[in-house]
Amino acid sequence: MARAFNELTGPGRMRRLRPLAVAALANWDVRPLSVRPLAQSVNAMFCVDAADGQRYVLRVFQAGQKRMDDRLVEAHWTRALAAVANVPEPIPARDGSFLVTEQAKDVPQSRVCALSRYVPGKLMRSTPAHYELLGQEMARLLVLLNYCCNRLDWDDIAAWRAGLADRPQRMVTLAAA
Repeated sequence: MARAFNELTGPGRMRRLRPLAVAALANWDVRPLSVRPLAQSVNAMFCVDAADGQRYVLRVFQAGQKRMDDRLVEAHWTRALAAVANVPEPIPARDGSFLVTEQAKDVPQSRVCALSRYVPGKLMRSTPAHYELLGQEMARLLVLLNYCCNRLDWDDIAAWRAGLADRPQRMVTLAAA
């Protein structure tokens, strides 16, 4: 008898989630050559090497972690930031959505998945100088967010949260200005 999902080790959970990740990728115009575990904490991340030579990251959200509209707002903000910063740009599925829901045998509850471009990097040592640089970048991000929010119509933001608008093009334009 298979062990309960919540009793598995991190690698055991990743093995159970991999078929779900592969099934979820069928929703995007990406032909995966390999799908391998990248990281697992709250969410599971899989590195996807595609036939077109691109590398992506598929994020499998923990069940019940956030509301769907919160995840959509995160995807739209990240997409807007990708116009002006080197962040993992969300990739829309074939139907235009940034999020898909998938199920798999021996994985409790359906899981929301999101695909983004892989951004290469390296782990930095934690030094006071690095934390100072991080603080500077966070301050720049807050200035950008403040700029965008002050120029947006809050009815637009409410519509995105409610799922009534599928892409905040105005936000992308403002962020790039």
